[in-house]
Amino acid sequence: MKKVFVSLLFFTLCLFSGCRQKTSQSIVSEQPAITTTPVATTAPTHTPSPLPTMTPTNPPSPVPTATPAPIQVFLPEEVEVIPEIVFYDFDEINKNEIYHEIFGTQPGATYGTWYTVRKNGVEYYYALDEGTHIFTGCIDFYGYSIIDESHILTNGLSVGMTVKDILDLYPNMAIVNFNNNFIGEKVRGFYGWNDTAYPRSPIDFDPDYEYSDQTYRWTNQFDYIMVADIQRPTDTLPVHLGLLIKDDKIAAITFYYPTAG
Repeated sequence: MKKVFVSLLFFTLCLFSGCRQKTSQSIVSEQPAITTTPVATTAPTHTPSPLPTMTPTNPPSPVPTATPAPIQVFLPEEVEVIPEIVFYDFDEINKNEIYHEIFGTQPGATYGTWYTVRKNGVEYYYALDEGTHIFTGCIDFYGYSIIDESHILTNGLSVGMTVKDILDLYPNMAIVNFNNNFIGEKVRGFYGWNDTAYPRSPIDFDPDYEYSDQTYRWTNQFDYIMVADIQRPTDTLPVHLGLLIKDDKIAAITFYYPTAG
Protein backbone atom coordinates (compact mmCIF):
# COMPACT_ATOMS: atom_id res chain seq x y z
CA MET A 1 0.00 0.00 0.00
CA LYS A 2 2.86 2.35 0.84
CA LYS A 3 4.57 1.59 -2.48
CA VAL A 4 1.41 2.37 -4.41
CA PHE A 5 1.15 5.80 -2.73
CA VAL A 6 4.75 6.68 -3.51
CA SER A 7 4.29 5.66 -7.13
CA LEU A 8 1.18 7.78 -7.47
CA LEU A 9 2.97 10.79 -5.92
CA PHE A 10 5.93 10.44 -8.28
CA PHE A 11 3.60 10.16 -11.31
CA THR A 12 1.69 13.30 -10.24
CA LEU A 13 4.91 15.34 -9.81
CA CYS A 14 6.17 14.28 -13.24
CA LEU A 15 2.88 15.20 -14.85
CA PHE A 16 2.83 18.62 -13.15
CA SER A 17 6.42 19.33 -14.15
CA GLY A 18 5.75 18.51 -17.81
CA CYS A 19 2.74 20.85 -17.92
CA ARG A 20 4.76 23.73 -16.49
CA GLN A 21 7.53 23.19 -19.06
CA LYS A 22 5.02 23.04 -21.92
CA THR A 23 3.24 26.17 -20.68
CA SER A 24 6.51 28.00 -20.30
CA GLN A 25 7.55 27.12 -23.83
CA SER A 26 4.15 28.26 -25.14
CA ILE A 27 4.53 31.69 -23.51
CA VAL A 28 8.00 32.12 -24.87
CA SER A 29 6.95 31.11 -28.36
CA GLU A 30 3.98 33.51 -28.30
CA GLN A 31 6.14 36.62 -27.59
CA PRO A 32 6.96 38.70 -30.73
CA ALA A 33 10.52 38.85 -31.98
CA ILE A 34 12.39 42.07 -31.10
CA THR A 35 14.74 43.49 -33.76
CA THR A 36 17.49 45.89 -32.78
CA THR A 37 18.40 48.70 -35.22
CA PRO A 38 22.12 49.49 -35.19
CA VAL A 39 23.02 53.09 -34.27
CA ALA A 40 24.63 55.09 -37.09
CA THR A 41 28.25 55.88 -36.38
CA THR A 42 28.26 59.11 -38.50
CA ALA A 43 25.78 62.03 -38.45
CA PRO A 44 23.53 62.20 -41.52
CA THR A 45 24.29 64.99 -43.99
CA HIS A 46 21.65 67.73 -44.32
CA THR A 47 21.23 69.80 -47.49
CA PRO A 48 19.28 73.01 -46.79
CA SER A 49 16.42 73.72 -49.13
CA PRO A 50 16.84 76.87 -51.26
CA LEU A 51 14.85 79.89 -50.15
CA PRO A 52 11.81 80.51 -52.32
CA THR A 53 11.98 83.43 -54.79
CA MET A 54 9.52 86.10 -53.78
CA THR A 55 7.84 87.94 -56.63
CA PRO A 56 6.24 91.21 -55.50
CA THR A 57 2.61 91.45 -56.39
CA ASN A 58 3.03 95.14 -57.30
CA PRO A 59 6.60 95.74 -58.62
CA PRO A 60 7.77 99.38 -58.37
CA SER A 61 7.58 101.44 -61.53
CA PRO A 62 10.87 102.87 -62.91
CA VAL A 63 11.59 106.42 -61.81
CA PRO A 64 11.15 108.69 -64.85
CA THR A 65 14.11 110.88 -65.83
CA ALA A 66 13.26 114.54 -65.45
CA THR A 67 13.31 116.48 -68.70
CA PRO A 68 15.56 119.59 -68.46
CA ALA A 69 13.80 122.92 -68.54
CA PRO A 70 14.14 125.04 -71.69
CA ILE A 71 16.85 127.69 -71.73
CA GLN A 72 15.89 131.31 -71.07
CA VAL A 73 14.87 132.91 -74.37
CA PHE A 74 14.81 136.68 -74.92
CA LEU A 75 13.09 138.57 -77.69
CA PRO A 76 15.43 140.83 -79.72
CA GLU A 77 13.83 143.94 -78.22
CA GLU A 78 14.61 142.63 -74.71
CA VAL A 79 18.36 142.61 -75.32
CA GLU A 80 18.80 145.97 -76.99
CA VAL A 81 21.71 147.94 -75.55
CA ILE A 82 21.10 151.36 -73.99
CA PRO A 83 22.73 153.64 -75.04
CA GLU A 84 23.19 152.16 -78.51
CA ILE A 85 26.59 150.68 -79.34
CA VAL A 86 28.75 152.79 -81.67
CA PHE A 87 30.79 150.79 -84.19
CA TYR A 88 34.12 151.91 -85.65
CA ASP A 89 36.33 150.93 -88.51
CA PHE A 90 39.77 150.02 -87.30
CA ASP A 91 41.34 153.06 -88.97
CA GLU A 92 39.14 155.24 -86.74
CA ILE A 93 40.72 153.79 -83.62
CA ASN A 94 43.44 155.72 -81.82
CA LYS A 95 46.61 153.84 -80.97
CA ASN A 96 46.14 154.52 -77.27
CA GLU A 97 42.75 152.79 -77.39
CA ILE A 98 44.33 149.44 -78.30
CA TYR A 99 44.16 147.57 -75.02
CA HIS A 100 45.74 144.27 -76.09
CA GLU A 101 47.47 142.84 -79.15
CA ILE A 102 48.43 139.20 -79.77
CA PHE A 103 49.29 136.92 -82.69
CA GLY A 104 46.99 133.93 -82.74
CA THR A 105 44.43 131.76 -84.52
CA GLN A 106 41.30 133.19 -86.14
CA PRO A 107 37.98 131.95 -87.55
CA GLY A 108 38.22 129.97 -90.76
CA ALA A 109 41.37 128.05 -89.72
CA THR A 110 43.60 131.03 -90.40
CA TYR A 111 45.88 133.15 -88.23
CA GLY A 112 47.00 136.70 -87.71
CA THR A 113 47.05 139.53 -85.19
CA TRP A 114 44.18 140.17 -82.79
CA TYR A 115 43.51 143.69 -81.56
CA THR A 116 41.39 144.33 -78.47
CA VAL A 117 40.18 147.94 -78.34
CA ARG A 118 38.49 149.57 -75.34
CA LYS A 119 36.39 152.67 -75.93
CA ASN A 120 33.57 154.23 -73.87
CA GLY A 121 32.78 151.17 -71.78
CA VAL A 122 32.85 148.78 -74.74
CA GLU A 123 35.53 146.29 -75.80
CA TYR A 124 35.87 145.67 -79.57
CA TYR A 125 37.65 142.75 -81.27
CA TYR A 126 39.48 143.17 -84.58
CA ALA A 127 41.75 140.79 -86.43
CA LEU A 128 44.28 141.13 -89.24
CA ASP A 129 44.16 137.97 -91.37
CA GLU A 130 47.76 137.05 -92.24
CA GLY A 131 47.18 133.40 -93.10
CA THR A 132 45.38 133.58 -96.45
CA HIS A 133 47.16 133.21 -99.81
CA ILE A 134 46.32 136.80 -100.79
CA PHE A 135 47.19 139.26 -98.03
CA THR A 136 44.75 142.17 -98.25
CA GLY A 137 45.88 144.08 -95.19
CA CYS A 138 42.25 144.44 -94.10
CA ILE A 139 41.48 144.34 -90.42
CA ASP A 140 38.07 142.78 -89.80
CA PHE A 141 35.66 143.47 -86.96
CA TYR A 142 34.50 140.34 -85.09
CA GLY A 143 32.44 141.46 -82.13
CA TYR A 144 32.21 143.43 -78.91
CA SER A 145 31.51 143.16 -75.17
CA ILE A 146 30.05 145.58 -72.66
CA ILE A 147 32.57 145.94 -69.83
CA ASP A 148 31.14 148.56 -67.46
CA GLU A 149 27.88 149.98 -66.09
CA SER A 150 27.65 152.71 -68.76
CA HIS A 151 25.48 150.39 -70.90
CA ILE A 152 22.49 148.29 -69.88
CA LEU A 153 20.19 145.84 -71.63
CA THR A 154 16.46 146.56 -71.93
CA ASN A 155 15.74 143.41 -69.86
CA GLY A 156 17.59 144.96 -66.90
CA LEU A 157 20.87 143.02 -67.12
CA SER A 158 24.03 145.06 -66.60
CA VAL A 159 27.67 144.70 -65.59
CA GLY A 160 28.05 144.40 -61.81
CA MET A 161 24.79 142.48 -61.26
CA THR A 162 25.17 139.44 -58.98
CA VAL A 163 24.46 135.87 -60.05
CA LYS A 164 21.72 135.66 -57.40
CA ASP A 165 19.97 138.71 -58.83
CA ILE A 166 20.20 137.24 -62.34
CA LEU A 167 18.68 133.92 -61.30
CA ASP A 168 15.92 135.60 -59.32
CA LEU A 169 14.83 137.26 -62.57
CA TYR A 170 15.75 134.53 -65.07
CA PRO A 171 16.14 131.10 -63.40
CA ASN A 172 16.58 129.15 -66.66
CA MET A 173 19.93 130.60 -67.68
CA ALA A 174 22.48 128.00 -68.77
CA ILE A 175 25.47 128.10 -66.39
CA VAL A 176 28.56 126.45 -67.87
CA ASN A 177 32.33 126.57 -67.84
CA PHE A 178 34.29 127.34 -71.00
CA ASN A 179 34.51 123.64 -71.86
CA ASN A 180 30.71 123.59 -72.11
CA ASN A 181 30.23 121.55 -68.94
CA PHE A 182 27.15 122.51 -66.96
CA ILE A 183 27.77 124.01 -63.54
CA GLY A 184 24.10 124.59 -62.75
CA GLU A 185 21.03 122.64 -63.80
CA LYS A 186 21.00 121.37 -67.38
CA VAL A 187 18.72 123.19 -69.78
CA ARG A 188 17.46 122.46 -73.29
CA GLY A 189 18.32 124.72 -76.21
CA PHE A 190 21.91 125.57 -75.22
CA TYR A 191 24.17 125.28 -78.28
CA GLY A 192 27.46 125.79 -76.44
CA TRP A 193 30.05 128.46 -75.86
CA ASN A 194 32.01 129.40 -79.00
CA ASP A 195 35.20 131.45 -78.69
CA THR A 196 36.23 131.53 -82.38
CA ALA A 197 35.39 135.24 -82.67
CA TYR A 198 37.42 136.21 -79.58
CA PRO A 199 41.19 136.65 -79.22
CA ARG A 200 43.09 133.42 -78.62
CA SER A 201 46.61 132.15 -79.16
CA PRO A 202 47.99 128.60 -78.71
CA ILE A 203 51.09 127.84 -76.66
CA ASP A 204 54.26 129.41 -78.15
CA PHE A 205 52.27 130.85 -81.06
CA ASP A 206 53.26 134.42 -80.24
CA PRO A 207 56.90 134.61 -79.07
CA ASP A 208 56.37 138.20 -77.90
CA TYR A 209 53.57 137.19 -75.52
CA GLU A 210 54.99 137.19 -72.00
CA TYR A 211 53.10 134.00 -71.12
CA SER A 212 53.82 132.21 -74.40
CA ASP A 213 54.18 128.88 -72.56
CA GLN A 214 50.43 129.04 -71.89
CA THR A 215 47.41 129.12 -74.17
CA TYR A 216 45.97 132.60 -74.26
CA ARG A 217 42.19 132.89 -74.39
CA TRP A 218 40.10 135.98 -73.91
CA THR A 219 37.98 134.01 -71.43
CA ASN A 220 40.93 133.33 -69.09
CA GLN A 221 39.98 136.44 -67.11
CA PHE A 222 36.53 135.05 -66.16
CA ASP A 223 35.29 132.19 -63.95
CA TYR A 224 32.37 130.91 -66.05
CA ILE A 225 29.53 132.05 -68.29
CA MET A 226 25.73 132.31 -68.04
CA VAL A 227 23.90 132.00 -71.35
CA ALA A 228 20.45 132.76 -72.76
CA ASP A 229 19.11 132.28 -76.27
CA ILE A 230 17.78 135.10 -78.44
CA GLN A 231 14.70 134.39 -80.51
CA ARG A 232 15.54 134.33 -84.21
CA PRO A 233 13.92 133.15 -87.46
CA THR A 234 14.40 129.40 -87.96
CA ASP A 235 16.40 129.87 -91.19
CA THR A 236 19.13 131.96 -89.52
CA LEU A 237 22.09 131.12 -87.31
CA PRO A 238 21.27 131.05 -83.58
CA VAL A 239 22.61 133.86 -81.39
CA HIS A 240 23.32 133.53 -77.66
CA LEU A 241 23.62 136.21 -75.01
CA GLY A 242 26.64 135.58 -72.77
CA LEU A 243 27.15 136.97 -69.28
CA LEU A 244 30.82 136.54 -68.34
CA ILE A 245 31.06 135.98 -64.57
CA LYS A 246 33.90 136.93 -62.27
CA ASP A 247 33.57 136.64 -58.47
CA ASP A 248 29.84 135.87 -58.86
CA LYS A 249 29.13 139.13 -60.70
CA ILE A 250 28.72 140.07 -64.35
CA ALA A 251 32.11 141.31 -65.56
CA ALA A 252 31.20 141.53 -69.27
CA ILE A 253 28.19 141.05 -71.56
CA THR A 254 28.60 139.74 -75.08
CA PHE A 255 26.66 138.29 -78.03
CA TYR A 256 27.94 135.37 -80.09
CA TYR A 257 27.05 132.76 -82.72
CA PRO A 258 27.31 129.35 -80.97
CA THR A 259 27.43 127.31 -84.20
CA ALA A 260 29.68 129.50 -86.35
CA GLY A 261 33.12 128.21 -87.29
